[in-house]
Amino acid sequence: MGAQIPTKIPCNSSPVINKYSETHIMIAHKASSKMLVTPNFLTNFIIGFYLIRMYKKFVIYSQFIAEIKSILSIIFVKKIAMLKAVLFDMDGVIVDTEPLHHKAYQMMFEEVGIEVSETMYRSFTGQSTRGICEFLCKHFNLVHKPIVLEHSKRAHFTKLFFEDPDLQLLEGVEALIKDYHANGLILVVASSASMFTINNVMKRFHLDPYFKDKLSGADLKASKPHPEIFENAAKAAGVSPSECFVIEDSTNGIIAAKDAHIFCIAYKSTNSKDQDYTRADMLVSDYNDIKFDKIKSILD
Repeated sequence: MGAQIPTKIPCNSSPVINKYSETHIMIAHKASSKMLVTPNFLTNFIIGFYLIRMYKKFVIYSQFIAEIKSILSIIFVKKIAMLKAVLFDMDGVIVDTEPLHHKAYQMMFEEVGIEVSETMYRSFTGQSTRGICEFLCKHFNLVHKPIVLEHSKRAHFTKLFFEDPDLQLLEGVEALIKDYHANGLILVVASSASMFTINNVMKRFHLDPYFKDKLSGADLKASKPHPEIFENAAKAAGVSPSECFVIEDSTNGIIAAKDAHIFCIAYKSTNSKDQDYTRADMLVSDYNDIKFDKIKSILD
């Protein structure tokens, strides 16, 4: 297994706080020699003063941390040994089936008589249907077995999938896939969706010729954020973790990629909600930013 590829700037570092902790501690100690105040007291007072001033800015600061890290990664990123493959998530990266999933889950929730909050529902992003149904049965102490919920949800989703004419590929992803394929990169789908859904998406949008393999997290013992699916995807591509990168849109998927020691590019679409991108190595919202020539110059 290849070495992990983090950026050189730790994601939990804070240049603002570091600035105050160095500069103002020095000032505090100089001032304390002329005042009847202990150095520790004055140091804590000054640091506390600035932390209070910064508190109101903290929320805005945290919102920008992923974007800042993405910019810094272009300069400081540790290079990939040799770029040979790209591992694609599907939902939210290739096609936006989330509205269909949402409708299908709501129908299933109503059938079994449970109310799932939006906060809880969003936490399911990136997980397999089987894993979600197992959680629901345990959390709500349902008499139904998880397989019953799983079949119900998938039946609703399949009906919606073939009846919804508005389902389309995400903007720019078809050109990106063709660009990577034309430049000799090996492409693999690694999705938490069922293989039935993956095959239907690939067939509907004529994408099979561009992908060497397709992997479903539903076939594994543990779904994302467990790294197994990306470890297997790298093996399916015939490359080491240091010779590929992942494109993901969810917190769970990003964690899975990083725990598999694979460089991860987070894609933030207009439909992305409540996802944490701070562990991703790069953050993009336009696939033109990671076309082959651009990404190769950054990573190789």
